Amino acid sequence: MKGDTKRRKDHFQPGHIPKNKGHTLMPVEDQAGHPNDQTVFTRRLTTEEFKLVTKHSHDGRSLIASDTEDRPCPVRILRPSTVPHEDSDSEPDNIEGNIIIDVLLMVKMWNSVFSLHAEKHYETCKIPEFDLDTESKRAMGWSCFVWCAKCSYRSPLHKFYREADTNKPGPKPALVNRYLPSALCGQSVSTKGARLLLRHLNIPARAKSGMQRQANLVSKKITALNKIDMAEKTRQVVEVNHLREDANPSTIGIALDGRYNSTSFGSAKKPGMNASQGMSLGIETSTPKKWIVARTLQNKLCWTGAWLRGKGYDVNCPGGHPDCTANTDRYDGLSEHAMGKNIGDQLTSQGILVKYATTDGDGTGAKGIEEAMQALDPMWKVERLADPTHLGKAQFRKSNSAKFSESMFPGRTRLMRAHSQKIFSQDLKARSSLIFKDLMKLHNGNMDIITKRLPAVLDATVACYSGDCSKCKQHSVVCSGGDSNNWWTRSMLLSVNKIHGLQMTSDDEMLVLELLKMKLSTNTVQSMRLNTSTQKNEGCHRTLNVFIAKVPELRKKC
Repeated sequence: MKGDTKRRKDHFQPGHIPKNKGHTLMPVEDQAGHPNDQTVFTRRLTTEEFKLVTKHSHDGRSLIASDTEDRPCPVRILRPSTVPHEDSDSEPDNIEGNIIIDVLLMVKMWNSVFSLHAEKHYETCKIPEFDLDTESKRAMGWSCFVWCAKCSYRSPLHKFYREADTNKPGPKPALVNRYLPSALCGQSVSTKGARLLLRHLNIPARAKSGMQRQANLVSKKITALNKIDMAEKTRQVVEVNHLREDANPSTIGIALDGRYNSTSFGSAKKPGMNASQGMSLGIETSTPKKWIVARTLQNKLCWTGAWLRGKGYDVNCPGGHPDCTANTDRYDGLSEHAMGKNIGDQLTSQGILVKYATTDGDGTGAKGIEEAMQALDPMWKVERLADPTHLGKAQFRKSNSAKFSESMFPGRTRLMRAHSQKIFSQDLKARSSLIFKDLMKLHNGNMDIITKRLPAVLDATVACYSGDCSKCKQHSVVCSGGDSNNWWTRSMLLSVNKIHGLQMTSDDEMLVLELLKMKLSTNTVQSMRLNTSTQKNEGCHRTLNVFIAKVPELRKKC
């Protein structure tokens, strides 16, 4: 029956006498044999102290305390105790130091306090002595009661912050708690840095976890607003094309460029690109405003996924768990082609067709946009345009590393000749840009006339560098061929560095001709005819590099 189960032999019984009851403990003796009645206490170290004192053994199975010669020390160490961190969520709920208040609400509070006190306690307390009571803090917003020390007056609860409308039941959050993360989204200061700044100002800061939650919420709101704004800018571009009476108002041109969170392309630790985030902007080139009409982000970072994998869970991002911030597998490469296709998908969803895509020399985003455009028109082709600035930089690098003859540049030593070659490369880049601009201005952008003149212009330019200016007056565009108004005196780079001539061989002339064709060939000039560039893309990328928080664990907000 129930209750008849046989008990264990070691079950506790009433009246049990412990084994050590009545025993006398022997006194502890020191090394000299004298009794030591002093109790030995071992202080429990904190976590930080424990990490400083101990280290892992060579086999990695235990923790030891060793001296400078790596010999074990005879010390008794207890497991570390947990102490409150400086960024703990617990904050004092009394007003100390400086606080952030709404001035109008404060004025309203004091008017109400004086008015109610005068109505109820004017006869007994004509000169009140007010003080704040029962202060409560909602992150960075404060509320309190006001009471009088001379009478029994106590005001209703007054709030020093304005509330945000959430359309949900329950307490409303303070607007100031959302103002701060919205401002941090446009700065390079993280939530940890903002808390440190507030504490230096003697302003009680809210908990780090609460600030991070608000930052995530504000980031989602800002992302939604940006999408609405980009759609509105796209609509304005189409409206401008309507005002121009364009035959195809929904056809636009854009500039593409990628940005990565790494300063180097390769890595010594892993294969592929040394980056975990890639972003590309689509900036329209149809209006002088250069509005951002699309953006895409490839992100491998997911703090939650990494934490779950560290705990032993079988989690493979992206999207394999709630609140996953990664959209690219950590083993996949970042692709400008895929980012261009994503930008094209965003534009095709609005009925926009991209005809021209301006990219740098190694950009593959134009092909990705073309694939996306073919969802609307299977026969659609996107023409890739070149960025003159990138072409000039590539031209300078090729010229500066070219193998010219030893006698071409002036200079007594190899270092001096290398400096002269660098000056010549800069001059070649500047002269090519000036020739293109003058030809576009002289012929009003007529590409048929410009392309016909290019062979004669190239021959005259090579001859000018070799010292023969007989063709310059008719074909050079930038050199008149005279004694005082030739290119050698006009060029600031050559004249300042006292380079008045080059000893060019036939091989040098052929090499200079090929370098000039990098920016003045027929195909290259055709790709620069619309005078578009990716400079605003790069300017936006530089701004993002400054504003995005540098703490890696906070980049999950991106």
